[in-house]
Amino acid sequence: MDFNNLQEITIVLNDIGPEDVIQIVTDNGSNFKKACKLLAEEYPHIVWQPCLAHTINLILKDIGKWDDHKAMIQSAQYICQWLYNSNSVHSMFKSATGGELVKWNATRFGTNYMFLESFMKKKDQFMIWMMSTEYRSSRHYKTEAGKYAFECMTSVQWWANMQYVINDVEPLYSFLRFADQDKTPTLGEVLMEYGSLKRTYHTRFHSDMARCDRIMEIVDRRLASVFEGTYAHTACAVHPYACYAFGISENVFGDLRKGLEKLFDIDRAARALQEYELFRRKLGEFSSDLAARMAKDRGTSPASWWAMFGSETPHLQIAAKRLLSQCASSSGCERNWSSFAFIHTKLRNRLSSMKLHNLVYVHYNLRLRIQRATATVEASEFDPATSFMDLSLYRQTRPIEEWMQHGRSNRAPTLDEDSDFADPPVPAQILTDLARRVGEPVNVDD
Repeated sequence: MDFNNLQEITIVLNDIGPEDVIQIVTDNGSNFKKACKLLAEEYPHIVWQPCLAHTINLILKDIGKWDDHKAMIQSAQYICQWLYNSNSVHSMFKSATGGELVKWNATRFGTNYMFLESFMKKKDQFMIWMMSTEYRSSRHYKTEAGKYAFECMTSVQWWANMQYVINDVEPLYSFLRFADQDKTPTLGEVLMEYGSLKRTYHTRFHSDMARCDRIMEIVDRRLASVFEGTYAHTACAVHPYACYAFGISENVFGDLRKGLEKLFDIDRAARALQEYELFRRKLGEFSSDLAARMAKDRGTSPASWWAMFGSETPHLQIAAKRLLSQCASSSGCERNWSSFAFIHTKLRNRLSSMKLHNLVYVHYNLRLRIQRATATVEASEFDPATSFMDLSLYRQTRPIEEWMQHGRSNRAPTLDEDSDFADPPVPAQILTDLARRVGEPVNVDD
């Protein structure tokens, strides 16, 4: 399995070019870790970066195994199944609470807490519904599950326990939202967000440090693979916001040296380390008020900042632009699987591999264009040229719509078996069964 993964990764790597790749982001599976370790023997500058979103999901899984968390999740799930297993109960529940619950996903452990949060938001409506005459006079109140739901959702202690469980993981959700984004590269900010997470937990549980330490022990153990042997520390060391907002101490030189040694040869790494002192001490172009203003402006990408102010440190500029253009999660790639599932269904299951990839490519990019066209753009992110490009979809002549409606009307459609990139056609099952029964070919001309 490790060798197969290595082969697949090597094929993609050769298509892109090994010199243009510095990290490979996958989930935390041991097979991927071993494959990337073998790859690093041939390309020392390429490191394995565990997916941060997947790592946080594993943290939530570990916390969910605690007895109090496990009991609360199972209790709420039992009530939820009762609410949705009967159409009449479901109708009463929707009418009383004004909406639905967020359902959990068996492989996404964070959704257990999203489910509890949706339960908590309807606390008052649930308690009013449980005490209403409509529910207590219904046949559902007399069932075993109905009595259990009544006892739980009318108990102040049950709701207090649920809030207690949610409080344990709420800071992790801010960390997960940061990790699970496609909008901007995040590798250089992982360390800063981790520091913010620690401060939040210490502030929230200042009166119960034992519980804080218990949570942070799981967080630190899981995040060790995210920080060790990766470019996360190096990317944070060259992040302009970290330098101008917090300041950078001399303690980062060790992590910076290790990262630059992987990226460059000895001579270029030495020059980049010498140039780093100008950046750390804010000398030369880094001393201007404009550089400080742009560094603290969250609307300016770190890589763009280095392109504007890093001309005096060319070797460090190259390293910073490469490091600060990296992501820390593979969530964007994993979202493509939903597009594959949408297009390749049980009924539409004979698409060729190339055609399926082309359809997913078009579907995913159209969805991105729709998101950009309908989203509210922040002032710092507005690009007039891009908006004009989007408006081309809605011009009065509508050339794209005309092409979609009439582009194939002048000729016969191309079938899969006539396509250059289609797989060889497969005979229908009825024909193959008939051939097996007959046993010998039949000349239809006779």
